[in-house]
Order: sequence, then C-alpha cells, then structure tokens
Amino acid sequence: MNFFKINMNRTVTSFLNNIRIILKLIFFTLILAGFGCVRTGAPIPSLSSPHAVYEDYHSFLYPANNLHDPSISPNEKWFVYKYIEPWQGDRTLFYSSTEKQEKRPLPLPQLEGTKEIRTVSAGDDWSPDGDLYAFEVDIDYSDYIVVVRFSSEGAELIDFFEREGRMNSYNWYDNQKLVYIEYANHKESIVIKDYSESEIKKISTGVIADNFALASNGTFLFTRRIVADAGKPYNELYLGDLNDEKPLSPKRIFKKLTIQGYSISPDGKHALLRLPDPDNVYPLESSWALVDLEELTIVHRLPALNRFRWSPDGSKLAYGKEAEWIPNPHHPDKEFFFDKNFFIFDIATGQEKDYGIGINDNDFSWGPKGNYIIS
Repeated sequence: MNFFKINMNRTVTSFLNNIRIILKLIFFTLILAGFGCVRTGAPIPSLSSPHAVYEDYHSFLYPANNLHDPSISPNEKWFVYKYIEPWQGDRTLFYSSTEKQEKRPLPLPQLEGTKEIRTVSAGDDWSPDGDLYAFEVDIDYSDYIVVVRFSSEGAELIDFFEREGRMNSYNWYDNQKLVYIEYANHKESIVIKDYSESEIKKISTGVIADNFALASNGTFLFTRRIVADAGKPYNELYLGDLNDEKPLSPKRIFKKLTIQGYSISPDGKHALLRLPDPDNVYPLESSWALVDLEELTIVHRLPALNRFRWSPDGSKLAYGKEAEWIPNPHHPDKEFFFDKNFFIFDIATGQEKDYGIGINDNDFSWGPKGNYIIS
C-alpha cells in the first residue's frame, strides 16, 4: 500500500512538472513573438498604465519587439513611439492615447514628384503643455522639422520646414514657441516660431550661433565656432536668457574651449560639457563635466556616456553605463564586452545609484513628473 502511494505521488508530481514545463514554453513563445510586454512583477496589459512603470525606480518595463524611442507627453495624454517593421526601415512614427492601446501613424508631409521620406527621428520634443510635438524627417537627404498639434481628435500636421546649416538644435520655449537654428545670409542664427495664432510667426533673436541648448525657463547655452590663425578651430561658449529684453548680449562663459558637445538642465542651473581627455586619443570616449552655471565651476565628472537624460526638474541624470566585463559566449577565450547597467545620478548629493538592470541606453526617457522612466 505504501509502495502504491509513493508511486502515485511520483506519477502526479511528474505530471505536474510536465504541465509546468509546457506552460513555460507557451509563455516564452508568446514573448518571442512580441505579444505583450515583460516586466518584473505583473505584465502591463496596455499603454493605459505607463505611469505605473518605474515608480520610485524599482520596477522596469521592456517594450514589445521593434518598439523604439518611447516618449510620453507632459500632460500624460499621449504616447509617441517608433515601431520598426522588419526589413522596412524607420519611416513612420506612431502615437496612442494613454487611455488606449493604439498604433496611429503621426501625420507626415505630402510630397511632390519623386521625393521620398528616408527616415524619421523621434525624441522628447514636446511643448510644455503637451499639445505640440516636433520631430525630424529626412526627405531625399534633406532634413526637415515637422510640427503636429494634438487635440481630442488626435494629431494634426500644422507645419514643416527644411533645416539648414551645420548644427540644427531645436527646443520648445513656453507652450507655443519653437526655437531653432536657421541658416541665412551666410550665417547661422537662433530663430523662434510662434504657433499661438492661426498665422505662424517667425521671430529673429539676432543671436549668431552654430548650436544651442535651451532650458525650459528660457536660459540657453550656445557656441560660436572660431577658427584661429593657426587654423585649429575652437568654440566659445555663451550663456543667454530669452526672457531678457536684450538677449542679443549674452555673456561669454568659456573662451577657447575645445568642446565636443553640451547640454543644459531643464531648470537652467547646470550643464554637461563633453571635454576631450588629453590622455585619450578616442574622442568618442571623452568624459562629461557637470558645471554649475551660477558659480561656473565643475562640480562632478561623469565617464563617457552614449546617451543620458535629465529629469524634468533638472535634479537627476539617468544613463546606461558599463558596469563590468563579462565574457562573450561566442568567443569566451578571445573577446569580452561590457554589460550596461542603469544608473541615476543625484546632482544635489553627488551620489550615483546602480540599479543593476541592463538597458538599451538608446531607447529610454523620463516620465513628465520625473517619478518613472519608460524604456
């Protein structure tokens, strides 16, 4: 009798184990097929709950296959993303209401003749109120900025224009003004487009610049490229304010600076400057200097970063960084590669926290309130 019970228990246990294995295989197959999302904890059934993801930086969401560059509007009503179909290239951006799970294409310019859209580029270029969104389009190797307006009916194209010049940044200033670089009369200058009325107005600031970075409060950094007598170019970095009556007279804060990139925090208090390392012959591996724009002092140095994101209030930085060497499974004796972990740096405390979870540092952004990150 006891022998019979033991065998029955083993039979039942074996049967249950087989069922578990089958269920795991089905679940894994669905993941590979791109159905739904994988999250530590419970699955996210739709885009209606993006604010539940990354709450307090503890839970992480990995989107379905082929979804890239996710971004949520500041009013948390709209979700824009790039969905790349296999073998189709990145020619379309999609959007969805955060109350639904949709795949609606953002409107693109109607082209004439044989012109063709090659690529589209997504970002976090929302107006502060979340009603306007700007993105880039490559049409026959020429770059255009496209502006759409969101309403209860969805997205409507209201403007597109060719970007000219070498360096063409653009940022929103208040809810209806887009600031960008325009090339005219053999010089590049900062221009503002006002979308507050039915007739779009273009305003020239008179500021000559080859690149700029704008904070949400109107503070902006810009560079002027100078070619020295010896022929070696350098940059001069200036600080200005669009709220001033005379933004034409910004102050120069760094002279003869060999700078490879820069960014300003949303609150206009700090900047990141990409400075070359004299001991490093690879410019792409230059470190970043965190600068206090009031004291004009370097308060911290960060390593080479592929991409970083300021929190909406400017108090934190999020980025992916190489955490440790791990062996390459295909060539364990020859090659190694870095495993990128997710980090958040607190500017006030100078503390960096490693969340120990690998991310794709090309595809992530902060939520509008800074209490979560979507990736």
